[in-house]
Amino acid sequence: MREIVGLRIRKLRKKRKWSQKELAERVTISKTYMGMIERAEAGNISYDILTKIATALDVTIEEFGRNTDLIEENNAHRLLLAEYMDMLQQLDPVLLKELIKVTPHLLESFKYIRSMK
Repeated sequence: MREIVGLRIRKLRKKRKWSQKELAERVTISKTYMGMIERAEAGNISYDILTKIATALDVTIEEFGRNTDLIEENNAHRLLLAEYMDMLQQLDPVLLKELIKVTPHLLESFKYIRSMK
């Protein structure tokens, strides 16, 4: 359930185009703790904190439990990242350094190609 709540808070925050820091300041908690909440690493979050977050985002606490499809999206994303990390770990360090150097250029190229479609 923490993962659902965290993902939902992140989605609502991004919908408002707020940074974690902006939301944390509105809730009067640290940016670090806000990040932990969104990543479901915060343990049990107090009702008081959840209420403050809901108030800042102008939603009810019940809203945090909605959109369970976010979990499926997040799990698919994690699987892709894990597969990519496995490939990277098999590279020799020299090749990995070169790949890191060219990756921003590759990403820009992919973005350009996508924009052409």
